[in-house]
Amino acid sequence: MCGIFLAVNSATTPLKLEPKRYSAAEIAHVVGARVALQTAPSALDKQKVENAQNIRQRQNELGRLSVKNHGERIAQLQREIAEMLVVSALEAVGPDLDGTLVDIMARGPDYAELWEAKMGDWFVFGLSSVLSLRQPFAVQPWTDERYVFQFNGELYNEGCFDGNDGEFAFQAVEAATGDIEALGTALSTLNGEFAFVLTDKSAKTVFFGKDHIGKRSLLYSTANGLAVGSVLSHLPEDKLVECEPGVLYAYDVENEKLSKTPYPKQLRLDAVSGEAFSKGYDETAFFVDQLHSHLKNACLVRQKTVHPLHATQTQVAVLFSGGLDCTVLASLIAENYESLGEPVKIDLLTVGFENPRTGLSALESPDRKLSEQLWFELSKKFKNSTVSFRLVQVDVSYAEWLSHKNRVLDLIRPTATEMDLSIGIAFYFASRPGVFTALTMEDVPEWPEFQKNRDSYVSSEKYTSNAKVLFSGLGADELYGGYSRHEAVFDSLRENAAPETVHALYDELSKSLHHDITAIYNRNLGRDDRAISSWGKELRYPYLDSAVVEFLASLAPHYKVQFGWTTPNSILESIF
Repeated sequence: MCGIFLAVNSATTPLKLEPKRYSAAEIAHVVGARVALQTAPSALDKQKVENAQNIRQRQNELGRLSVKNHGERIAQLQREIAEMLVVSALEAVGPDLDGTLVDIMARGPDYAELWEAKMGDWFVFGLSSVLSLRQPFAVQPWTDERYVFQFNGELYNEGCFDGNDGEFAFQAVEAATGDIEALGTALSTLNGEFAFVLTDKSAKTVFFGKDHIGKRSLLYSTANGLAVGSVLSHLPEDKLVECEPGVLYAYDVENEKLSKTPYPKQLRLDAVSGEAFSKGYDETAFFVDQLHSHLKNACLVRQKTVHPLHATQTQVAVLFSGGLDCTVLASLIAENYESLGEPVKIDLLTVGFENPRTGLSALESPDRKLSEQLWFELSKKFKNSTVSFRLVQVDVSYAEWLSHKNRVLDLIRPTATEMDLSIGIAFYFASRPGVFTALTMEDVPEWPEFQKNRDSYVSSEKYTSNAKVLFSGLGADELYGGYSRHEAVFDSLRENAAPETVHALYDELSKSLHHDITAIYNRNLGRDDRAISSWGKELRYPYLDSAVVEFLASLAPHYKVQFGWTTPNSILESIF
């Protein structure tokens, strides 16, 4: 995984950072200074934390009072709580270009290179940073007399597992010799999650784009020349555009014109008709086997390419909310390690937030309780294997949430809703280095016995996860119909409805699922990548593997959301 940035301007841009190669130690220094500046608690932060403590005291008092005998005191406490909750938002650290460049460095903490060039009358400068996950270690950008190539991603094509996938990609685009159709064809053949920028000095053109689904962040702006990068935190939100997936962008430097050309080969994602509902569910077992095979392989190729620089480091971790999607992933990853005979401990990262409104601690959050139960089920399933699971409990205090909130908002822009912040900040803290409580089990009893004597079976330690690769279950809900809105399609249906009515509703569901998967790059993927990669970690998405997506897109919608008058099991549940 890497960070990439390129800017084309009619005048030079003054920078505090010196154009040169940066070592890991230098990157750590500048990134640490920026994070410290962005997360320093202000006076307003401190007031909010004090208010949270006062709110908790008043809520505790409210819990002891009866409405009948203490009406006035209850009303007074409620007014005081409401007043303390109304506090103006913090102001973010002022954005600047040097700050963006440091954010790019943070994504690739092992190496970075800031460079400048001239293209006719135009000034070009770029930055590439590297997180090394493969051997041998390779720096970037890749250059020759004509091209400068910046690459952020992981490829799973045959022929690049034992080498550098960035070099593999450069050779593919270099062979296209600047022809847009040939370049698009070459990019269509790349299998994985990636974003790139290719500067063609001869043609005075900058090409950029990302994979078919859009699994890596790549933003651009043409407000003042061209700026394109993994993060563009110095630019206003209304000037930023997330690159569409499966599209080749070409910026003509001299004419200042941007064009878009879809890759010649696209994923097969057409919405499937709902008429197949009449044929029933005879092929369920076959489809479950196919799905298991596709998903297991999608995990395997993403595991095989993880080669941490230090052998003692944990190889992978799973973002673990305790939901079905991440639990299935953890199980499949464990199956792969088990078949390879490798003794591995997989980190399950679960985040809990202190809630000043409810008075609940991070340990008491609903996701935390569910994650412990699913960790138990995974440990039980693999109790006699070479694979075990470590539940890493990332507790976030309200003070920490406040301190880091504005850094997260800067990173995830242009996505900026409350929901974006809520999801983005959870991923941000899940990937943040720190010392947390980790739970392990050597002996796994039955669930009732575990609940009764939990402390007898669970070992606790202070632990820092060194995993650089984090597996995410994103995409499962979009592909399998996992959101409540998907089931809501059938809310108007009656038991005596005609088959044509059911078919029409499944058509509607199919179109909804198609929209969800084609819009996921803009809704989720860019935001999540920018939040997690800020700590030098890399996300991988087995559910969004091209083979998995095409297989599920080809299934009739009634296999994804089974209509009935009771809640059925999903096709995904059948795997676990």
